[in-house]
Amino acid sequence: MQRWSRRGCFGGAMRRRAGAYACAAIVAFLLLSAPSLVFAGTLIAVGSTYGETQPGDAEEDRPLILVRSDSKDDWHRVDAAGVVAGSLMGLSTDPSGRAWVFGASASSALLLFSSDGGASWNDASPALASVASDQIPVALVFRTDLVGWIATRGRLTGGPQVFRTDDGARSWTAVGDTGPKHVFGTYALRVPSGDEEVVELAVSDPHGVSVRTISKDAAAKVEPIAQASQIRAWTFAFSGDTWWMFGREDGCSIRNESCLEEVGGQAQVDFPTIRRVDAKRVAVDRLIDSPTWTDIRAGHFFDARTGVAGGETVVNGRVPVLLHTTDGGVSWERGVLPESVTGGRIAAVVLTNAQSGWAAFNYDGRPGTKLLQTTDGGQHWTETSGGLAIGRLRALIASGK
Repeated sequence: MQRWSRRGCFGGAMRRRAGAYACAAIVAFLLLSAPSLVFAGTLIAVGSTYGETQPGDAEEDRPLILVRSDSKDDWHRVDAAGVVAGSLMGLSTDPSGRAWVFGASASSALLLFSSDGGASWNDASPALASVASDQIPVALVFRTDLVGWIATRGRLTGGPQVFRTDDGARSWTAVGDTGPKHVFGTYALRVPSGDEEVVELAVSDPHGVSVRTISKDAAAKVEPIAQASQIRAWTFAFSGDTWWMFGREDGCSIRNESCLEEVGGQAQVDFPTIRRVDAKRVAVDRLIDSPTWTDIRAGHFFDARTGVAGGETVVNGRVPVLLHTTDGGVSWERGVLPESVTGGRIAAVVLTNAQSGWAAFNYDGRPGTKLLQTTDGGQHWTETSGGLAIGRLRALIASGK
């Protein structure tokens, strides 16, 4: 797993409480792909102001929210509802078009929403903190503008827990046992079609991947769908009744040999993996397999056929990779990236339509995010003037057109 600098997660105070391993688990979650906003032409990026100043260890990062619209061909920073400490880690929307962002500070969970395309934000954190103290939000989904679910996990142990709201996040109620718990995991929530009282929680942890179907009044039904040797999913994406796992596969079990193999002069133990899961979860297909890539850590589908995925190679140093598909993931092609992005690690990728998309890359040990844009469906990517000298982005969300 990636090594992160000491200001990489939620600031100094939280690091002292949670430690480096909890930080790594949080990072594994961050790559969740986001659904679409209804505000045409709007892009929202969230993260933290890592590197904005040179504070002491006790000072935390500040939430970072950037908004870009077609009418203004640049990114501008907006106030995070007056919240001055913490890091924003994920994005979601509800059917009414509100955008939701979530994350955590050293002392509490953060949950903000916007009803105007990201121009202004409201703080919905207190209601969540009242039922999930000392918890970190890791996934959020809404069925209507009032009914939604949020998954959280403990800062040090335990998780995930799932809470339901029936009043638009004004209050939350625990929905019962969610099955086996593990703090080191990647999580995603989705509302399956045809059942208004059920939510599915996808979990990837060191033991494998499982789906936990959680009803309003009953314990979770847990369905293991992959062993740890088959895939370690760093993020999930959903397109209708099909959903996707992006991650890596244990190269040792694939080859049934020593865990170390020399590829391009460097140790290579894992294979990148993209798996498609059907509505009945009976067919899980490995769709990419190349020993020159170690991870696929970000992915997004604009529709059932058009998607993008981001990862990295370890041949001759860290080299980012962006893949694209136009046939529903049956095949993937590698896009052309500028040399300036070499050394970066993918943080998020999103498509605004079948041709246009964005990708964000962060860098170990120093602040700054490089933003790439494609206008030909992921065949070519160019660095934009929106690259940031400060801050570290964690998630992107965009409108479909």
